[in-house]
Amino acid sequence: MDPEDLHEVIETYQRTVAAVVEEHGGVVAQFQGDGVVAYFGYPVAVESAGRDAVSTGLALVHAIRVLSGRFPADMHVPELQARVGVHTGEVVMAAVRAGGASRIADVFGEVPNLAARLQGVAAPGQLVVSDVTHRLVAGYFVTEPMGALNLKGIGREISASVVLRHSSAQRRLETGTLTSFVARHRESDWLYEHWESVQEGPARAVVVMGEPGIGKSRLLREFTGLLSGSGAPVAPIYCGRRDALSPLRPFGALMGEVPVAPAAAANWVTDQASGHPLLLLVEDVHWADPSTIEVVDLVARSGYPVLEVLTARPEFGDEQPSLTPHRLDLARLHPDDALAVVMGVPGGDQLSAEVQQALVERADGVPLFLEELTRAVADGTAELDGGKGIPTTLTEVMTARLDRLGTAKRTAQLAAVIGRAFDRGTLQTLSGLDGATLDTHIQLLIDQAVVEVHDDAVGRMWFRHALFHEATYGSVLRPERRRAHSMVADQIVAAALHEELPESMAYHLGAAGRASEAVDAWRHAARLARRNARFREAAGHERELLELVRHLPEERQDFVEMDARSRLTLCLMAVDQSSPQAMEEGLRVQELARRTGDRRQLLRSLLVLLPWWQADADYRTIDTALTEAFELTAVLEDAGSEMILTQFSGAFRIWQGRVGEGVRILETSNESVGYPLTESLQHVPPQSLAVAEIVLAATRIAAALGLWLLGRTGDADRIRDDTQRFAADRAIPQAQAVTAATGALMAQLDDDPALVLRLTEQIGQFEDEVSTLQWRQWAAVLRWWAGVGDEEPEVPGPLLRPYFLMLMAQHESVPVDHGLTLLDEAVATAVETGEEFCLPEILRVGGPCTGARVILKAATRTPVRRRPRLGDWGWLCWNYVR
Repeated sequence: MDPEDLHEVIETYQRTVAAVVEEHGGVVAQFQGDGVVAYFGYPVAVESAGRDAVSTGLALVHAIRVLSGRFPADMHVPELQARVGVHTGEVVMAAVRAGGASRIADVFGEVPNLAARLQGVAAPGQLVVSDVTHRLVAGYFVTEPMGALNLKGIGREISASVVLRHSSAQRRLETGTLTSFVARHRESDWLYEHWESVQEGPARAVVVMGEPGIGKSRLLREFTGLLSGSGAPVAPIYCGRRDALSPLRPFGALMGEVPVAPAAAANWVTDQASGHPLLLLVEDVHWADPSTIEVVDLVARSGYPVLEVLTARPEFGDEQPSLTPHRLDLARLHPDDALAVVMGVPGGDQLSAEVQQALVERADGVPLFLEELTRAVADGTAELDGGKGIPTTLTEVMTARLDRLGTAKRTAQLAAVIGRAFDRGTLQTLSGLDGATLDTHIQLLIDQAVVEVHDDAVGRMWFRHALFHEATYGSVLRPERRRAHSMVADQIVAAALHEELPESMAYHLGAAGRASEAVDAWRHAARLARRNARFREAAGHERELLELVRHLPEERQDFVEMDARSRLTLCLMAVDQSSPQAMEEGLRVQELARRTGDRRQLLRSLLVLLPWWQADADYRTIDTALTEAFELTAVLEDAGSEMILTQFSGAFRIWQGRVGEGVRILETSNESVGYPLTESLQHVPPQSLAVAEIVLAATRIAAALGLWLLGRTGDADRIRDDTQRFAADRAIPQAQAVTAATGALMAQLDDDPALVLRLTEQIGQFEDEVSTLQWRQWAAVLRWWAGVGDEEPEVPGPLLRPYFLMLMAQHESVPVDHGLTLLDEAVATAVETGEEFCLPEILRVGGPCTGARVILKAATRTPVRRRPRLGDWGWLCWNYVR
């Protein structure tokens, strides 16, 4: 075309685009020839940005198609068509000045690039949107999927759709994405029925589940209001995302100080219910630390009149099935109840009936969404004009509300950096505001229902909803966020709270980019957790530490990672001795130790993994690892580790079935260190590390089992009882648990169900991190053998799996065919793992009912000699077959 004609076409095109974009609330960022970049939700966020952008795209496609007819015929303008791409996401907008004049902000992020790639794959006259945008506006437009696209420069597949036209839906009720409506009085009645059930005890836990913003907290406030009015005591605790690694922090806020152990918190709760029923609220339990979950479980199993009402997101039901037998899935509001919410929002009752109804329909039954939308309309920041301006997602509502706070938005952002809960003093230090200005900002946040007062006496506040906190924190730019986190960490140190809040200090140091200090803080937090036997929290702290390793100087990375993974392996095995993650971490420690030439750490990793291989019944690997470990102790001249290895090797031989050898090793080793098996442990001086006493108790009880298997019953019973007294007197729960588990096994071999029940009941009373998964499984089978329990328990394994299979096979409730299958598996497993000392007992049990099949399988092996009182018939049959 003639250059002047082309200029006129492009100029007219640009004016048309600018008019359409402006009409729909967008901003043209820049023109690049015939390309245009436009933003929606800038410079102030609006709730309908996604839907407005797609509507603009359709309008542009139509406007450009008819543009050709506006030019004179002698210009010979061909038919014009536009391609449009829309993507939604977070970006950083940086206002700049050029030549002394302000211009539109530069944008940093993938959104404009991805939108440009989407328009590049569109056909002329097409509007293509990303999957993110499609989810945002689903139901309002007729779309056609394009499938997964590999767009240049994006690095991942993107699902996209072509937008064909507006749908007939003018409200969300017509989009086909609704769930059922349930009136809230029904849920209140459900809660009240459970309250009535605990009036005379025992305790009960119920869970109210639902998506974020569905109204869980409001339902509880309504319910507790009713009970409080009648004088019933209510004890609320609140869990936060950052508390997930802080043991019992939620209970600490309720009790005035953080309890030292779950049992202490559970006792405190039950004490409150000693004279009258108690309602214990646990909000956002999906963020609770493992110890808090354990308290909830302990209280639920008590006989006290306590109703525990937990609120949780849906995923909690999959993670904690034992705590969700009484579960209420909260549905979205019925329109009548939703209208009541509108009327209850300040200014909502002044809106016209038509506007109120439109709000109810557009909110889709989500109470938080409905409240915020009503506030936006009531204060004039959103208008109802044929449905335009109404938010379509909860995120858009919150982002828009933050932008409407004006200068108080920064105050809210700094509060979010502190945490969901924050105090006025720390906030003032961060903001640098004078007291009067800060109070004005805080009052605006309260008026806008962004935050609420938690404890007026000490200036404690918190974000009204976890979603508000997340959205506000996400809006803080990284430099400001790091500065604020750094100041919070310094405040914790200045207030001498770093011992009380080690996880908080570590978190803030890490978020501030002070990686070396954060590593030290997480290491300290993990040490405190281990000291209190809180191994799951300690494992979480070590994982947080590992996330920071890459930010350390390169020469430190391998050593810090190696130490952290070594401690993590110990924590994982304390909870579950056969944890696959423990083995993965342990092998990584070995790899790093060999690479760095750290023989001491390599020895330590072998010491840690030996019990794992034992739990896996992998005695071949144990023999190889013992050989290497003993060589390392010789090179390092480490007599202490050599002693522990010797104790381990003796215990392993006993569990493996090499009983005589194992007992001889333990007798010699204990004699050499001054603790002979013939003497009591009561005179052993306290050890500096509890782990030394745990090893001593574990190997001593293994010696008792070995002596029993050799027929030295008097020595075996004496050592068992002495070891159990030693563990109890030293108050080492891990030692108590291992002695109880092994003692229960000996009691079963002695055919003493009463003692089995007493010892296994002790195992059940220990906290989860003391009584490992392996021992709890042992206890379940042993109790079933002793007549407690209706359902066949899970088979423990692999350690002693043949023995437990045999126990289950002889149970009176097990059908003969199933029993035969269990015995066949027991024999095969014993032969495979080398735990052949189980074979004689399998023979004794299986001989009368299985005939030659089991007998002949067992006869191919040589049994360990053991006490004949277990069944003379079995020994006679064994010798006859041989």
